[in-house]
Amino acid sequence: MNQQEQLIEQKSNDPIYMKKYLKIALDIETEVLLWNDALKTNREHLECTNKRIEQLQATKRDADMFENTKESKRASIQEQIALLEEQREEEEKNKKSKKTKRKIIFCFVFVLIAIASYFVLPLVPPFESLSDKELPLRLIVSVLFSIGLGIVFIPTLLVLAVIKHFLLGTGKNNTTTELQNLNFRLSTLERQERETRVNNQQVATYLPQEIRKQTFLVDRINYIQQNFEETKRMRDVVYDEGVLPQKYQNIISVASLYQFLANGICTQIKGHGGIYDTYEYHVKLNDIITNLIEIRKDLHRIQTNQEILYDKLGDIHETLNEINEGIHNAAKEISSNTAMTAEATKRTAIATEWNNRETWYMY
Repeated sequence: MNQQEQLIEQKSNDPIYMKKYLKIALDIETEVLLWNDALKTNREHLECTNKRIEQLQATKRDADMFENTKESKRASIQEQIALLEEQREEEEKNKKSKKTKRKIIFCFVFVLIAIASYFVLPLVPPFESLSDKELPLRLIVSVLFSIGLGIVFIPTLLVLAVIKHFLLGTGKNNTTTELQNLNFRLSTLERQERETRVNNQQVATYLPQEIRKQTFLVDRINYIQQNFEETKRMRDVVYDEGVLPQKYQNIISVASLYQFLANGICTQIKGHGGIYDTYEYHVKLNDIITNLIEIRKDLHRIQTNQEILYDKLGDIHETLNEINEGIHNAAKEISSNTAMTAEATKRTAIATEWNNRETWYMY
């Protein structure tokens, strides 16, 4: 074992050095987790903003397309309505003409029947006696006979009229239905025109804001990504020191190991009763939860046995809220975020403390 390896072995078994080392490792792990959460949250906001922009742009395209075609659609519908109105007026004229003709024919037939009955009835039993009667009585009988004959045939004529209405009257129904459909299309076009005006106003108001927010979020994500990468590189430097086994190079293990030293639970590093031995013992007893996802689903589960980790995760939550404060209104008002600046400054302080680590261990 060379001198460097001996020094690392001495440091890794020194409670004073490891306590400060674990404190640095915990702080940097906390920063990594914080920047990772901030990056995830801001990317989600950017994705929502991009979708909102796509929706607004699609609405604008639809509105432009409608504006380009609405007049031609309106003119086509109005032209069809005018033609059908003319057709319906012509049908009404034809209907009135037919009614007039039927009335004339009916009257003519009635008169013919009356005249015929006037001359024929005296020749038919039992009306022979009418031939000797006076002219007015024969005339009255003839009229009554014609009316009675008409009453007999009227139901037949009504049935024939109904049949004709259902069999031959579809043209009128089709014309009316088509007119109703065209008027409905015209009212729909007018409603779409009103909706398009409202949509255009919304696009004019919100699209520039969302584009501004998009630019803001892209710059913000780049800043967070930069700090995230720098913090991870610093974490790698800390772990490359070689005093902490790779198995324990995570925020859960580091927090628990540091808690053992900080609270005086352990006074040595290795061996029976050391921080590693104690950690493994509590993991087997399930006193220490090692799944970060489960921990963050129910943070209070670790409040008793993993107190320092509980506090660190609580700090991350509060800081993340400060970082994301006002992000929903970023489209309207964009301002610098002091929380992110403070976290970047904190990393600088951690780096300074790390650079002075040789003062932790006197050899």
